[in-house]
Amino acid sequence: MALVRALSAPTMSSPSLSNLGVTPTWPADHAGDAAKHFGTLGEPNDRGQQEFIRKSFTDLALIQRIIPNVVSASWTDDAVWVHIVLRFKNGTTISAESENQPAFMLPWTCQANGKTTRTYNAGISRAISNLLPIRAVNRERLQGEGLEDQIVFEMPGAIKGEWQRIVRKT
Repeated sequence: MALVRALSAPTMSSPSLSNLGVTPTWPADHAGDAAKHFGTLGEPNDRGQQEFIRKSFTDLALIQRIIPNVVSASWTDDAVWVHIVLRFKNGTTISAESENQPAFMLPWTCQANGKTTRTYNAGISRAISNLLPIRAVNRERLQGEGLEDQIVFEMPGAIKGEWQRIVRKT
């Protein structure tokens, strides 16, 4: 029923932090690991650099600005695909499909009642994930695993100027 509800929900034309599970406390819970080696070649950042990254990583407005880049990213030949079709007793069908690499595999292309829509509803991803057996292909991706790393990867472009100023000071 969770999948039926998610597929029947209003179309989301863009990704939403709350729908992705990025609550006001989520960034703070993940900022420590993000700050340790951000923007480096593996060497640890100093305290000033780490503090700037923690502050940037907990800025929900900044995260909202880069989320479109996160969900549209493609990085390898990592071929992913999920296609589901729900058939109801009355003969109607609803389908959803995604070939997108980032966490949650957004957006979904859905078909229902002869209409095709594109939605960024991560509820579809979670509901499909919950139907898959543990260790199934794409299950963790559908659960949103890796979102933190993908945000960190996209962040440098958004904070480049300030980051360079801090690095020059050190």
